[in-house]
This record gives sequence, C-alpha cells and structure tokens, in this order.
Amino acid sequence: VNFSRSFNKENILLGLKELEEKLSKNYSYQVHSDYAINLARIGKIQEALAILESLVKKYPNEYNIMANLGTVYE
Repeated sequence: VNFSRSFNKENILLGLKELEEKLSKNYSYQVHSDYAINLARIGKIQEALAILESLVKKYPNEYNIMANLGTVYE
C-alpha cells in the first residue's frame, strides 16, 4: 500500500504550509517532527526520514519523534 494514497493531499499541503510558518517564527522540534510525518503522508519519504533521523540524534528520548520515525520506516 502506498502511504500517500490514504490521505487528502490538498489538506496535508495546507497543513505543511502552516507548519512551515510556525517553524519560521519559533522553532520547535515537535512541530518539525509533525512536519516530517506530513511529508511522508504525501510520499516524500526520504525527506521525512532525513528530518526525523536528525531529530532523533538531537532528542533521543522524545517518544513522538521515535514514533513518527517508526511510522515512516514502516
């Protein structure tokens, strides 16, 4: 099953724009993790993995980052 087919791409793209705005105003690793999982939802798996793997190195004890990384690997 293609991960990107079970989501409304237009809504995810709008959400990505909102998350980009949040990141540009005030960086948050939680928002960056949310951004990455949404990239995966539209099929940008490698970009999502790069972000999440980087976040795991910086925040190895953050469950949500690890959960998102696991989801993308799946």
